[in-house]
Amino acid sequence: MQTRAVLEDFSIEHIVPYFQPIYELETNCVFRYECLSRLVTAKEQMYLPSEFLYIVGPAQTNARVTQRIFELSSAFCLPKKMNWSINLFQSDLENTRLLSWLEKLTLHTSKHLAGIEVSYDNVKDQAELLSEIVKRLPKLHITVDNVYECNENIYALIDAGIQAIKLRGELLEELNEINDKTDTLQALISCCKKHTCAVIAEHIENEDSLNAVKKAGIKYAQGFYLQPPFSSNAS
Repeated sequence: MQTRAVLEDFSIEHIVPYFQPIYELETNCVFRYECLSRLVTAKEQMYLPSEFLYIVGPAQTNARVTQRIFELSSAFCLPKKMNWSINLFQSDLENTRLLSWLEKLTLHTSKHLAGIEVSYDNVKDQAELLSEIVKRLPKLHITVDNVYECNENIYALIDAGIQAIKLRGELLEELNEINDKTDTLQALISCCKKHTCAVIAEHIENEDSLNAVKKAGIKYAQGFYLQPPFSSNAS
């Protein structure tokens, strides 16, 4: 990636959603879609979030990106009655204006049709804040993604009332390789079941990782092996 070219060509209007399905493994049906932001230039060059989001900058610009992705995702998913979620920036979590916008926009939609995903790193020690967001946005399906550890932090977030957690591929590999850690994973799955919180395995890149997820009793999964992200223009 040429950073200079992206900086020169950057525009909010060039940021569009790509949709990656999360599958329910028992039925092979789509549970919901994660709407991932992509920067597509006028010359149809595509950049991943890691390649362009760092240049977005101020919190108010982050909020504009969030609003754009939510609006475009909603326009694509609502007519098809697709459950979808967008990713929030860390600055979005305390942006009262943005949260009010989301609350108003989802006031008359079906419960949990639309959703948000927040990074574990951004909320792992902020269970109280997350609980407030859950209460403020009862219509939204709330997922904590990129979970890479099993400790009191993740249990506190589950207790806050979220609807799903996503386990990073490396965590699953670690827990599967160390026999005495399997109880840790099963305890987490049991806790999620008690709280009606879905457990989703991320980064399924091959058949072995998919089989390991199924063996662990995880019912939902997402990754390139199952289906890569696609644009709304895809046939």
